[in-house]
Amino acid sequence: MELLIALLQDQELRRAAIFGLGHTGDARAVEPLIAVLRDADSIVREFAARALGQIGDARAVEPLIVALEDNAATVVEAAIRALNSLGVPRGVQAARDAFLQRQEQASDAVEQVVTELCALLRSEKGSDFPRESTIQRARAIGEQLNQYGGFERMQRVMK
Repeated sequence: MELLIALLQDQELRRAAIFGLGHTGDARAVEPLIAVLRDADSIVREFAARALGQIGDARAVEPLIVALEDNAATVVEAAIRALNSLGVPRGVQAARDAFLQRQEQASDAVEQVVTELCALLRSEKGSDFPRESTIQRARAIGEQLNQYGGFERMQRVMK
């Protein structure tokens, strides 16, 4: 346990250490993992949130609620899952609220992206060969769409 906690300081091994700490289920890892939730690396923060959910210690509730405001979607998703797995009512409610907010934001974003895509396609109507700039913009729109739940969500919005 002590070795895994010490490896949190190693830039190359910290992700593996976090993964290991989560699988131990040992409550001694909670405080070091809470500290890692503030790391500059979003993948490290995501792994820490997951590990805290696996350990299941209620001390992680408040830091995980703070993680719901993270700029990285993967961190927020991991915090939502962790709070739900902890089962503490305040944490479950915060996770639910964050999930609903993300759904609303994603729906709004998808609607905006679909509108932009439709306008782009209309601008090329009647053209045998789309302009390179149109192709590049369509690819960028597709990437945005994937960020907000992919084409399945677009199909639901368009119905």
